[in-house]
Amino acid sequence: MSMATFAARKLGDIASNTANILAIELLAAAQGVDLRAPHRTSAPLAEVMETIRAHVPPHYDLDHYFAPDIAAIASLVQEGVIAKHSPFAFASEAGA
Repeated sequence: MSMATFAARKLGDIASNTANILAIELLAAAQGVDLRAPHRTSAPLAEVMETIRAHVPPHYDLDHYFAPDIAAIASLVQEGVIAKHSPFAFASEAGA
């Protein structure tokens, strides 16, 4: 009895959960960068911040429902938009 089908389904769940975790971490990091203003961040991180802030509102002053923000950033993670900012992105493209 093969477990490949079950493993493939589980891998899909793991990938989705990982994208959500990364989205939450990215939103928390973006908030931290916003709170450090007027200090500036590095150029590569500033590009990631621009991508994040193009999809979610800047700096949370009040509590609100985060599910739409998490979903928006998780989709960017799943589509590879965030990964393009990684210094390792060039290595993965060269191997493809």
